[in-house]
Amino acid sequence: ARIWLDGEITQEIDLTAVVIPYEFDITTELGTNRVRVEHGSIQVVSADCPDQVCVDMGPISGGYVPIACVPHELVIDIVSED
Repeated sequence: ARIWLDGEITQEIDLTAVVIPYEFDITTELGTNRVRVEHGSIQVVSADCPDQVCVDMGPISGGYVPIACVPHELVIDIVSED
């Protein structure tokens, strides 16, 4: 999974290597998103943005639809290993 802030990749996580699920905060001057990482999936579990679209998307494990928090300029996507 790749975590983008303001159009730049700030972190990459190998979801296949995750053994123990964990959570962490992404905090910028725009706000905070809490991210949960599990084996094979990633999701935003809470955020202080007004619309909560990023939280409502639930976990992603692949495909073409990223998690996006537009107010916080945050995008989380998964790149397939094709």
